[in-house]
Amino acid sequence: MNTSNINLNELYFEYKVLTKIIGEPTFDKLHVLFRELKANTAAVPCTLAGGANGYLGMLVSAAQYQTVAPGTPFAAPPQPGPLVIDPTDTQYQIMIAKTQYETALREHQTYVLLQRSLIALVQEAIDSKYTNAIRNRITGQLPGDIRLLKDHLFSTYGKINEQELQTKYNETTKMSYSVSDPIDDIFNAVEDLCEIAEFADTPYSPRQQVNIGYLILNKQPIFRSDVRKWMRKPMQDKTWVAFMAHFRQAHQELRDTDTSMAELGFHSANAIVEQIVDRLREEEDNGVYDLPPGYAAPSPSMIPTAAPPPPPPPTPPILPTQQQANSVVPADPNTAVLQAMMNNMQMMHDNMH
Repeated sequence: MNTSNINLNELYFEYKVLTKIIGEPTFDKLHVLFRELKANTAAVPCTLAGGANGYLGMLVSAAQYQTVAPGTPFAAPPQPGPLVIDPTDTQYQIMIAKTQYETALREHQTYVLLQRSLIALVQEAIDSKYTNAIRNRITGQLPGDIRLLKDHLFSTYGKINEQELQTKYNETTKMSYSVSDPIDDIFNAVEDLCEIAEFADTPYSPRQQVNIGYLILNKQPIFRSDVRKWMRKPMQDKTWVAFMAHFRQAHQELRDTDTSMAELGFHSANAIVEQIVDRLREEEDNGVYDLPPGYAAPSPSMIPTAAPPPPPPPTPPILPTQQQANSVVPADPNTAVLQAMMNNMQMMHDNMH
């Protein structure tokens, strides 16, 4: 099957036209261009390296691809050459050989066509004088590998030094975050930082990428229990893909249950306490308690006898001036709510004993 007449841009590309760069390219402008190219490569169906990330491996480095597809390196499909049939093969073997050849040829043609489609988009987005340095003087063409074009642009016009990388690192690890925001804001910031590190020729390892994400989320008190769960995972399971999946689920659970006391407010917190007290009362009435596994009830001789509670202290008389002052100060509605919560907590404490 010949794929040369397939328009990948119209069928699959998310960015059919790249963001135009006016004048000399800069790092920030090239970075935007690079993200759009990545989205296009990942959108094209592919069976290479598992196929889950499309043709992303043709654009990013092997180390960066390892973070999104651990253990499945991306390799460009080679040109299969002419089909050779062994005359001793059966009809069934010949049919299998033809099918395998057609598949290999189609994968190679799609790969080459995708390379050319991406390069054509870059040519439309950047003035040709900034790419002429790597143009073949005989054929007049740019290299057939999009990575060569990307590396040339970044090394010539988008070079970033170690000081700038350190500044980006500090900005990323100190970024502010609210649980009401998408959790992918953090993941995108970490991935952008890792891309910048590659362009600065000091790439972060997959383990360092996970650690950067951990530094950001560990500062969020609402994720504290989820951070502890993450730390208990085996080291071989602490990949960047697993990190994103773990905290995406944690973030969704927080949004579904709305467990932040600051978001719930005093009234909802009071309702939760009342539900706990009602549950304890019900268990006490039924004689059933939700005890941990392996719990053994103590013998009567081990249960200490509670001393009678001391009598309450006498209430001091309220002076007329104090009574007048109390009548002037308006009642704080939060005070009544807090008092109700304290009463419920005391009841729960008594019921537990």
